[in-house]
Amino acid sequence: MFGRSKARQQAAQAEYDRKATAAMAELGAKWEQEAAQAREAKWDRIVRNMTVRGEDHEGRDYAIRARENARSEARDAETRRLGAKFRI
Repeated sequence: MFGRSKARQQAAQAEYDRKATAAMAELGAKWEQEAAQAREAKWDRIVRNMTVRGEDHEGRDYAIRARENARSEARDAETRRLGAKFRI
């Protein structure tokens, strides 16, 4: 009688849970994006160093493919982060 009805309490708890879940999803996606960007920077640095040294062999080819994969992962992670951030 002196508080919220049971239905209003449940609705408020559901809204709180939804917001908490969305915040955790956004935070997880942000961490994933940061890790992907770090991998991209690592492989980019390796490729640049190999290019400067004039190396042209399968190791450099591997590094180039790894850099492209890391870039793709970084883009995908950013998409997931933005999706989590603006989820309605």
